[in-house]
Order: sequence, then structure tokens, then C-alpha cells
Amino acid sequence: TLLLLARPWHTMSRLSCLFVAVVLYVLRVEGTFDLQLLSGDAVCIDGSPAGYYYQQGAEADSYLIFLNGGGVCETPQDCYARSLTSLGSSKSWPKTAGIGGGILDQTKANPFSTWNTAVVQYCDGGRYSSNAKDPYPFNKTNLYFRGVPIVNGVVNDLLKNKGMANAKRVILTGCSAGGEGTYYLLDLVREWIPAHIDVKGMADAGWFLDTLDVYGKASNYFAELPGAFTLWGSNNTLKPQCLEAFQKTGDQWRCLFAEYFFQYMTTPIFILQSQIDSYQLSVLYTLPCAGNLASCNQTELQQLYKFANKFETSLVHAISSPKTGMFVDACPTHCQSQSDGSWNGTLINGHTAASAFASWYFNGTSVKQVDTCTSYPCNKSCK
Repeated sequence: TLLLLARPWHTMSRLSCLFVAVVLYVLRVEGTFDLQLLSGDAVCIDGSPAGYYYQQGAEADSYLIFLNGGGVCETPQDCYARSLTSLGSSKSWPKTAGIGGGILDQTKANPFSTWNTAVVQYCDGGRYSSNAKDPYPFNKTNLYFRGVPIVNGVVNDLLKNKGMANAKRVILTGCSAGGEGTYYLLDLVREWIPAHIDVKGMADAGWFLDTLDVYGKASNYFAELPGAFTLWGSNNTLKPQCLEAFQKTGDQWRCLFAEYFFQYMTTPIFILQSQIDSYQLSVLYTLPCAGNLASCNQTELQQLYKFANKFETSLVHAISSPKTGMFVDACPTHCQSQSDGSWNGTLINGHTAASAFASWYFNGTSVKQVDTCTSYPCNKSCK
């Protein structure tokens, strides 16, 4: 059985509404997970119960919560279309799913393979930031934006029914939209979980850069984001300090970007990111050669280096944070924690993402592995 792990691909022209067709992929199938449906306000866009896939591990006191990604919907029209797919409805989710690869790999080489693991199905369309109190009426139906209640429902179910109340440690992680959700919700998850339990996070491919495209224009994604911020009710989720900082300019929606939101976070987090993220280069930055960087001409290469430099500059608060770990490579990829090649193969100063995260998490080591990109290929170990 396959888990519906939908992710944004760099060949797409935009983030919003091209997820009607769900991509199925499994990097390595070695564990069977069972679907757990939630109740109450934890619902998908179409109002069907949200849920997660769960596998009990041998380490009873350790829990990994993984937030799946899968793009975004920014308008009522887009979100209605999404509600007709498994990215906005649970009606077609299978009862069991095979999951593996990267941090979810079930082999002994992965130190997290024996943890109790919950893989949250992404179905709110708002990168888990959505927290609208009332449904949005559209096309003779209601659309629900309940990303925060969904994750809250997962945490509560794990605490009450899966033994997490007796845990010693919990990791919240996720990729792409799930990586963004990790930034938004990590401090909230820390509040929801008893204080005696250690909580840390790892955000993969969730640091989206606030930038114009190579032509100096805002992509459709940026143009529609202010409206999406209101549609999703994200103001009910994001840090008040960040919202207040943008209140005078009316740009509170910019708190959806980790580069602005991060400085107000308090829970330790590890950042896994590419500074030349393939999806961002293609969809947000619209670099003409994004699909094949080896084909870039000199002008395009200079645009690539400009993007990478701006990306590294945006990390200033994370770099100076003593409790934050980092593995920021210069590989044209997206979502590395689910790929065995990227997770265990890409190197910065002799460290892989897997070894850097393990050193930070288990040993408390200060890890700041950050590539530079001034000459392509920027990192020859890229997988």
C-alpha cells in the first residue's frame, strides 16, 4: 500500500492549484503504518476527518511527528479544487500505508527507526498555519481551514491513546509545507506537550525566501499570499510579536516567511535547507534554467549566485542562535529528509544531513554547516 506523500515538484509553474493530481511516491517501503482519523475541529478542507499514519516503535519513550507537504491553495477557487483531492479530503486515504526513506527509513542505520512515528496527512492547504474559526462558504459548500486544530488533534491523540504522555522526547519535523508548518507550530506543540517531555524540531525545505523573481516581479504565489493569509486565518496562529512588527505597513502576511518569523521562536530547531532550492528557483524565482542548472548561461549563473547569497543573508538570526542547528547546502533539490541520497549522501565539511542532525540532537553539539554558492556546481557531492 502506498502513502499519499504529495510534494511540490520544481517543474510546476506555481504553488497554488496544480495539485489536483496527487503525486504518489515512496522512497523506501519498509514499515506499515495505520491510519488514525481524528474528530472535532480537526478536519480537511472538505470537512472530512483529518488524520495521520502511525507505527508503534520499540522505543516506548520516543516519538517522531512528521508533517507531510504538498503545496498550497491560496484562493477559494484553488482550495475548492484541492478539496476534491486527497490533499484536501480524507475520503480516499488508504487504511494502511508503507513508509520509508531518509529520517523515516526503517533500517537499523537510522537512529529514529525504532521511534513511535506519526506521519500527518496534509489536507488544510494552508501549510498548517490555517486556523479559521468559521468555514468559508463557496460553490454551495463550506471550506474548512483547520491546520492548527489538525496538528493539535494529532498531539492530543498521541498523548491520550498512544502513550506519548509517558514519553521522554518528541521531535516535530516535516518537509516543504510541512517544514513551514514545523516553524509555525513548534512552539505551540511545546505548549501542548507536558513540560517534562523534551521537544525539539527539524524543518526541511520550509525556509521560503521573500524575493521577487529574476524579472523583478512578484510571482503569482506572492501576489496571492496576502489574500491567502486572511482566508486561512493565519493571524490566529503566527507569533504576535511578528504580526505587530508588520502591523504599520499592513504586511502581516510576511510572517508566513521563516526569515521573519524565526527570530520569535523559542523551542530548539534544526534547519535542513538548500540555499538553491530547486522548487523555489523554478516557481518563485522563475530562473529560466532552474530545471537544469548545468545549462545556465553566465547571466543566469549570476542570478543563481544572487539568489543563494540572499538566501544565506536571510539566515542571519538562525546563524546567531546558539540553540539552532543547521545544514544548509547548495544543492538544487527539495525535501532532503525523505531522500536516502540527500539525507545520507550530500556533504558539507565531511558531514551529511543525517550525521549533522544526529550530532546536534543526541550530543547537543553546536552544528552550523552552511554552504556557499559562488561557482556552479556549488557542491559536488549533491545527490
